[in-house]
Amino acid sequence: MRKLLPAIGVSISILLAFGFRVLPAYHAVFAAHGISFEEPDAWFHMRNIHNLVAHFPRRSGFDPYGIYPGGQNIGTGPFWDYSVGSIAWISSWIRGAGSPSDYLTDEVGAWLPAILGALLPIPVFLLARRLFGAGAGMLSAVWVAIIPGTFLWVGHIGMADHHAVEIFAGFLTLAVLCAAAETQGHWRWIAAALAGVALASYMATQVSGVYVPAILAVAAVLSPALASVSAVAIVTACLPLLTAGLAIWWPEYMWLSLIAGLAITAPLALLNRIGGKRNWSRGTLCGAALGAALIGIGCVALLQPAKIQALIRLLQTYRPARPGAVALSQAVEMQPLWLAAPGGVLSLFGSALNVCGSNALFLFETVNAESAS
Repeated sequence: MRKLLPAIGVSISILLAFGFRVLPAYHAVFAAHGISFEEPDAWFHMRNIHNLVAHFPRRSGFDPYGIYPGGQNIGTGPFWDYSVGSIAWISSWIRGAGSPSDYLTDEVGAWLPAILGALLPIPVFLLARRLFGAGAGMLSAVWVAIIPGTFLWVGHIGMADHHAVEIFAGFLTLAVLCAAAETQGHWRWIAAALAGVALASYMATQVSGVYVPAILAVAAVLSPALASVSAVAIVTACLPLLTAGLAIWWPEYMWLSLIAGLAITAPLALLNRIGGKRNWSRGTLCGAALGAALIGIGCVALLQPAKIQALIRLLQTYRPARPGAVALSQAVEMQPLWLAAPGGVLSLFGSALNVCGSNALFLFETVNAESAS
């Protein structure tokens, strides 16, 4: 029974996560008039997904209804749209119905965010157990299943936006890469390659996630033993992204981050192997790792100075409270927590209470409406 306890805990977490994301809003999403999505971005994605399904597998890079009157280029990555569209096509083929109907496509778009949100406790448990033990893993799984706030909202039924798959793919990259770092034999490289697939899925979803390869590179500098699995993951990520590159916004920055990450991790992997054979001390290995990283950064800076300067200028426009910057050009995630409105650190609790209160109110109104009918 003790051996089954983690599996039971994770299963309960999945059920809790699914219930929190489905039950309060089910009747609002699957209404009598059809499927009603939960926010404008969800409708935007579903419009593009319907276009993709109609011309599968060709995805348009332009949305004529985006900005009146001229439309706009689609600035989101293609992975989310292809995920929904591919599942809709497969489901239709299984049913023998040919091309998927509009309603089937909407069903997939409505359910998939909640399914991904409900599955996140699995990689969370595996990573937390690896770091802190089975007890911490089960607690982490339960917590991520029920934690209020933005993640609960973006992993909600009817939230056909790309953020659920973005979070799932990003966390899966970290969890699988950590597993690869502690695995021996050929499974080590299989896990590293799978982490690369997850990384490609993330970067083909969140087009501004260029910092993830940089994080892998910094981790390899701090711990050269991670360099080999990080290099394999980055190389693997490049392969599927080659086919999706034309459909991704900011492709020059995406490739800049991947090439820079590889320019740092690949030499570090070689140095770590040489140092292991020659029994280098930790200080010698760390010094060599830092030197190799600086050389890699220098080579990239010499080869692509214009792109690096353009990326730095672009990031500066997202700094909080930059003079002359409009609200839409600021990344709130880059703002220090103690400056967040309203109330600094207390805004965390305010956000949680607002989400809990909104969900409770919606559930109360739904129950009353069903009782009255």
